[in-house]
This record gives sequence, structure tokens and C-alpha cells, in this order.
Amino acid sequence: MKKFLLTLCLLIGCATLHAATATVNGITWTYKVVNGEATIGTGGWSPAIPSSTSGAISIPSTLGGYPVTAIGSQAFYNCNNLTSITIPSSVTSIGDYAFENCYNLPRFGGARYESAAKIVLIDVPNSVTGDFFIPNGVRFINSLAFSGCSSLTSVTIPSSVTSIGSSAFSDCSSLTSVTIPSSVTSIGNAAFYYCSGLTSITIPKGITFIGGQTFQYCSSLTSVIFPEGITLIGNYAFENCSSLTSVTLPESISSIGSYVFTNCTNLALIHFEGTPPSVGDETFYKVFATGSYLPKYAEAWESDLDVNGKWNGLTMSRLTINTFSMTLTVVGNGTATGAGYYATDETVTVTAMPAEGYVFCGWSESSAKSATYTFTMPEKPVEIIAYFAPKAAVDTYVTMNNLMIKEEAVQSALDADEVFTADEIKEMAFGSPIVEAKEDVIEIAISLQTAETLNAWQAMALQGATLEIDEAKGLVRVKVPKGDQKAAFYKFVMPTKEEAQEKE
Repeated sequence: MKKFLLTLCLLIGCATLHAATATVNGITWTYKVVNGEATIGTGGWSPAIPSSTSGAISIPSTLGGYPVTAIGSQAFYNCNNLTSITIPSSVTSIGDYAFENCYNLPRFGGARYESAAKIVLIDVPNSVTGDFFIPNGVRFINSLAFSGCSSLTSVTIPSSVTSIGSSAFSDCSSLTSVTIPSSVTSIGNAAFYYCSGLTSITIPKGITFIGGQTFQYCSSLTSVIFPEGITLIGNYAFENCSSLTSVTLPESISSIGSYVFTNCTNLALIHFEGTPPSVGDETFYKVFATGSYLPKYAEAWESDLDVNGKWNGLTMSRLTINTFSMTLTVVGNGTATGAGYYATDETVTVTAMPAEGYVFCGWSESSAKSATYTFTMPEKPVEIIAYFAPKAAVDTYVTMNNLMIKEEAVQSALDADEVFTADEIKEMAFGSPIVEAKEDVIEIAISLQTAETLNAWQAMALQGATLEIDEAKGLVRVKVPKGDQKAAFYKFVMPTKEEAQEKE
């Protein structure tokens, strides 16, 4: 049985709240009202409905005249006779352990969901190995969903997912690669606790708060990209991330909790884009890094330093006016070095190193395929992505960053959900190594295994887009008519492991 992680909860503020009950279709629901919206259940391991309720049920879209927008913590705890739960589209959040011990909810491909609609991925067997592809359409990854899956190596999260629950990937010690799409706006406490094989992570722009213990004991983590908009980092969030070498904290950061970077012994540089944030106890304990800040905030920082020029134990320095950040992000399985702060016109060199079984595909800022890329630093911050993909694919499958695309399973994608701008394609968890994405050209690096694989790509030429295939460079270029802001793609259906083996 998956273990629970004890995490500290921080209650922020108060809102109008009252508990109530309502009977709908013969089922009595307990709910609470917060600011005119209903949340199913009241927490405290008391289910929202009688635990003896059986069969298929539907959550009402309104209770007592209030729209149902949330499923509370432990809302269906021990309701082990339920076989299906229909969730209304009005629900935007699900609390911790909402479906705990609901053993008879349906499984598809081994994974348990709330119903055939597959809105919530509740859990997967601990025996799962290798890569796992979460189906498109899943909106919520439940608390503890992958907890203890020690042989899981990578997870593909679709852009339909908006929330990752507490401890969702805790103790996934072999997990090395996970791309969190920009659609995710909530990541629970301890979500990646003890993922000791995880090497890099990019936090999506919609995240404003990193919960306690989120990346605690991720001892192989070397790179974290924080987007502008994050305001708070919870207690112990990066404790014992002993491979972390540098961190840039955006201007929006206002509070860093206790023990956040404790025992990050290889952390050499912490750069602050904004004013000094508030910090908790021993935030930088056993951290030997230097800190830096921007000239425009010099007055705020220098008034906060001690007589030795230190701030909370960090030796601080002011950057020169023309110094800008250069950050590196990894997509796929590999590492990239060279991130830091550089003066305008300074020569910068970045180097990519693929993991065993992978190849380097290219850089986001260059068409060059060399693993070493040199450029001159412009007068602005630079973000560069290094793309890696597996070396081999199965017969007539195309391999793109852990995704095996089955050419005969291509489905038409004429609906709006499958039409994306270049920027959206660049950010989505599609897995394609986008080398370059402009208004009229999207260049994708892939491994072309056989001539037959080209058929799937030819089908992508849709709604006026044209396709150029460069087998020598392993590139597919999708060209959109000038001025057209959209490039239409076909949706690819992933083969099962059994289907892949049949092709061998």
C-alpha cells in the first residue's frame, strides 16, 4: 500500500464558509460553501456521501443553488462500492486523497480512473515500468497517483492536465524525465519527493506557489527553471537537492520558506531578479553559494546586508548593468552546461551531453546540430532548450523525445483542440523537439527510421500548410502560409507496448 507523506499545511486567510447537506437523486451530499461556490465534502476523512453508496453516481453541478467547483479532500474516502463517478465540467480543483480506498472504480490499461471519461488519473500499479503516457483528456493527476513506482523512467503529461496532486510522483526513484505542460496551474506538496533520478525540471508559467517538500531529496536535480509569477516557495521544497548548481529566482518571489535549500551543497550561485524576499529558518543551511542582484534593486539589497556584505549567510554582489541571465532547459534525457550570467557581447558556449541510449537533436536558438554551440550574448536574457531523443525506434515508428508515433494510427485533427500556434506547439507536452518555431515555419527534429515513416508526416500537410522533409538532417519543416497564425497538426495515437512488440 502506498505510504502517506506527512506535510505541513499552511492556512492562508479566511473566507465565508458553512457546511450543508442536500439530497439529489436519492444520495445525500455533504458540502461546504466558500465565497458562493460549493465544495464536495468537508475534509477530515469524512466522506461527502454515505460510504455504503454503490454503483455509478454523478456529482451534481449545483448543490443548494451553489455551483460545484471543487471536490474536497477525502471526499470519497472508503467509498469502495462505487464503480463510476461522473464529474461535472464546473469542477476545477480536487483535494488530497479525494478517492482514497475507492478500489472498485474502473481501470483502463492498468490505471484507475474515476470513470470511462478518464478525467482523473487516480493511481497506477507500483509495478509499472519504463515510459507512461497519460491519456489526452485527463485533467487531474490524483494525490499519490504514481507514488512508489520505482521503475517508472519517464512520464508524458498531456496539455489537458491542469493539476498535479500531492505526492503524485513521490518515491519514483528511476524517474529521469517529466515535462510539465503550461496548462498545469497547481502542483501539490511533495509532488516529486524523493525522485532521486530526476535531472531537470521546468516549472510552468501558471504556477504561483511551490508547495512544501515538492522536490525534496531530488539528489540528481541539476537545473530548475522558475517562471515569473511564482511568489512563494514552501518549506523544504529543494532540501537535499545536492546536484543543484545554480538558481535564478524571478522578480515575483516574495517569500522563501524554512530549509528550502538546506544541504544543497553544490549550489554555487543564487541570483535574485527582484528585491530581498522574506525567508524562513535556515533556508540556506549548508549552502556555500554566492548571491547576486540587479543594479535597479541595489538600494533595497544593500540596506539589508550585514556588515560583512552577507544576506542570510550568502555573500552578495551587484551585477554590472549590462549583465543578463542565460538559462538552459533540457527536453528529453540528457544534460546541458553553460548557464549563468554574461555581459553584453561576451562569448557564451553551451554544451549538450545525451544520456545513454539517447542522441542530441539540437538547440532551440540554432539550426546547428553540434553538441557545442557558441554565440554572442545579446543585451537581454536568453533561454535555450537542448533537445534529446532516443537512438532507436521500432520498425516503422518515428521516435520523437520518448514518443513512438504509430503512422497508421494517425487521426484527423480538425477540431480546435488540435490546432496550435507556433508558441503553443513549442510549450505543449507533445514531446517533439522543436528546433525553431516562427510565424510561418515550424522545424521539428526527429529520427527518420524508414521511408514508410514519412507517410505520417505527409498527412500533416493540412489547411494550406506544406511539408519539407530533410532526411539527411533528420528534420521536418512545416510551413504555414504567410500571415496565417495557426499550423494544423494531426493527432498521433500512441501504440501500446504489445503493439510495439508485434512490430518487431
